[in-house]
Amino acid sequence: MLQSRNLDDQSFEQLMEYVIGRLPWLCPAWTDYNAHDPGITILELIAWYKEMQQYHMNTVTPALQKKLLKLLGVVPQLPRPAQCLVSLPQGRQLLPLTRLESPQGICFELMEAAGPSGRVEAAYLVSGGIQEVTEALSQPQLAISPFAEDGQAQLLIGLKDCGQRVRLWFEIDDIRPVPRNPFASPEQSPRVLQWGCVGTVQPPEVADETHGLSHSGFITFRFPPDFKETDGGHGLLPCRYLTLRQLDAGCEEEIRLVGIHGGYYRATQQETWANLQWHQVGPGEDRLPLEDAISLEGGVYLFVKEEKGLRFLPSEQEWEGQNAYLRFDPAGLPQDGGPNLLVVSQDALRYGQLMFPSTGLPEQSVLLSVGERQVLPDQLRLICDTLCPDGEVRPTLWEWVDDLTACGPRDRVFTYDPLRERVVFGDGAHGAIPPKGEQAILVASLILSYCGGGNVPQNCALSMGDGSPVGNTAASGGENAESVGQAAAEFLRSLEHTQKCASEADYEQAALKTPGLRVAAVKAIAGFDLEEPSERSHLPVVTVVALPGSSRKRPLPDARFLKTIQTHLERLRPICTVVKVVAPTYVPIGVSLQVRSAEGAPLEAEVRKVVEQYLQVGHRGRAIGDPVRRDDLAAVLMEVEHLLNIQRLELRPLGVGCYADPRGDLHLRRNAVAYLGTLDVEIR
Repeated sequence: MLQSRNLDDQSFEQLMEYVIGRLPWLCPAWTDYNAHDPGITILELIAWYKEMQQYHMNTVTPALQKKLLKLLGVVPQLPRPAQCLVSLPQGRQLLPLTRLESPQGICFELMEAAGPSGRVEAAYLVSGGIQEVTEALSQPQLAISPFAEDGQAQLLIGLKDCGQRVRLWFEIDDIRPVPRNPFASPEQSPRVLQWGCVGTVQPPEVADETHGLSHSGFITFRFPPDFKETDGGHGLLPCRYLTLRQLDAGCEEEIRLVGIHGGYYRATQQETWANLQWHQVGPGEDRLPLEDAISLEGGVYLFVKEEKGLRFLPSEQEWEGQNAYLRFDPAGLPQDGGPNLLVVSQDALRYGQLMFPSTGLPEQSVLLSVGERQVLPDQLRLICDTLCPDGEVRPTLWEWVDDLTACGPRDRVFTYDPLRERVVFGDGAHGAIPPKGEQAILVASLILSYCGGGNVPQNCALSMGDGSPVGNTAASGGENAESVGQAAAEFLRSLEHTQKCASEADYEQAALKTPGLRVAAVKAIAGFDLEEPSERSHLPVVTVVALPGSSRKRPLPDARFLKTIQTHLERLRPICTVVKVVAPTYVPIGVSLQVRSAEGAPLEAEVRKVVEQYLQVGHRGRAIGDPVRRDDLAAVLMEVEHLLNIQRLELRPLGVGCYADPRGDLHLRRNAVAYLGTLDVEIR
């Protein structure tokens, strides 16, 4: 490792001692070295300046650290707002960016339009007989496993007040001992599900965000035209019944369903002061619908997109029934097939206050007084007067950048200083300068958030502007901006994760992180090949034995599970190395022991439980292929309550792939996992 050099290695006293020591050689006539001598005063000034230079040269400032991290491809994470789901009163219609506020003043905004939606009226589980599970799915702490025991089971979901398109929120209990890795693609799913509609042969169109009910999320259904209310074929309450079957359960955990809800909408903990939207208006069109709450309730600026910049377009708001429009003169609108109108809407309380003058000087700044909230810099946009190459000044859209150092003199960019709450422009060499003007800078997009402080609990008394209550799920995901120190620490942690596999540990670590899978255990074995008679290969072969995360006894990976790991490792393996991903082999063993118990207490059930736990992969660090040792098992058994001592303990193999050594330990094949076949317990 390279050692950093200490440049601040001389103090003021050391510098003065060295200089005064050189004076007899440089100037023998100089004999007065006291502090009152003007020459000594000048030397002290130079020594102080040198010490100060050394200190600054030796100091790595946060700004320099940030630049060095950027060279490594590390950029500190920007602040992120919290997100949640809200359930609105029945029948309410709200526009996007409608604000919902808690008594503590924490504001959430809808991220999508909310309107009449279907509701889940009833739910039934059909498995031999029929069982209503509506009440069970309404209990937030209770989960059902509709397909755990019967592969032919069917779930009926009765819907009311729904149109041809319905979006339902499926709450899934996915908290398991083995966490699931993030999915790599929207189509990836650990199981195969089949959706249907009672009363029609044609299935619904399904857009599944849950990856086959692997985690909570929305599923959107578009029903066929002939989907009508029925009794579900079982004399049930008249509803539109969705059906769900599990065609392939996969090799991982079973589905645990907590609830099914309609009328849920996404909301983000933010407060929009300015919002911009691009629109495409065709020939002859002279009005534009206002489709969000900010533009409807606040002020709107309209700009035409031209080849060399933007042009302000006068407009006026008008109503047509319940809908609002922005009317304008369409003359001169370009029709090049892309967006041609830019709408900038500002909050009603800030309209007219988010326009600032420009001094035309380098490194000028604009103050944004935001209080305790944080500006989301990646959402910050400005429309500034800009000196174009033809010499004309036109308004153009300016973008936020993290650092102006790498920007050129014509780049229309700015940066944001969160400590001083200021927008900072360039100096003409790094970033362009807005020319002087009274109304030269318009804030086009500005979103504030409490970020980490916005992770509010469930049902935190959100309400609409008229006081109507709104339910919400627990908000999560809000994080403050990452500091330079945190980014550096995260970079050091990332060095532990390999991007190419060289050792067996690299293959194991990479396989455990396979996207979309719950991988309980992995064993990589170099030079081991099950296709060879001797199981040894002189070729560069790495066999990876994978075990899925599942609550089933002796789980085995299916072909889809193995193929996913294989595909993932193929991208990481070295050239000319062959990777084979296989399932483990389960080997039964027999355990016979003679023990003494306190007062003849029955111990067989407890002993069986302890032995099975000891043999379980992952328990106390046990891995695939580990031998079964008598001494280790005896030490575990001595933890059983009321067991006084073990007088005899014998282990014996019950199948191939396992043998006993002279000490009585059982050795397994390198891809094998032992399980308890027989247990004989004699209690004295």
